[in-house]
Amino acid sequence: MQIDQFTNQLRQNGYRLTKPRQAVLQIMIESERALTPAEIYQEGSEHFRVGLVTIYRTLALLEQLGIVRQVHLHDGEHAYVLATPGHYHTLICNGCGRFVEIAGLAEMPHLIAEVEARTGFKVAEHRLELYGLCPSCQQQAIQRQHGASHDTT
Repeated sequence: MQIDQFTNQLRQNGYRLTKPRQAVLQIMIESERALTPAEIYQEGSEHFRVGLVTIYRTLALLEQLGIVRQVHLHDGEHAYVLATPGHYHTLICNGCGRFVEIAGLAEMPHLIAEVEARTGFKVAEHRLELYGLCPSCQQQAIQRQHGASHDTT
């Protein structure tokens, strides 16, 4: 992804690409994992001067515009990922924080209809986040287990 895409989206909504917005977007573009505001602040402080409050305000605006999405990490902390246009669900690695988005599932309307029928709720929206281990972290876990089994023999 290029920053130009987001610049146009900001301008179309009456906003400028300020230095803090540019920095936050660049950090998000370069990351393959969900980032907390504190991680964005820490990464950004190496390249520019901006306060943590500015990071939070920038993320709130970018979320409002649909440029980033808030996700929940397995430890309960909130993080942000670049939002893919359209309807997507997120897989988040509990090991390294890497995220992958997959297109909305064809079965979801049926599941929502069943939930509505069982509960009487009228579902207005949903968010699906799946947590587990990415292939790399799975491999590392296997290697650790393999190494540990040799240590005990």
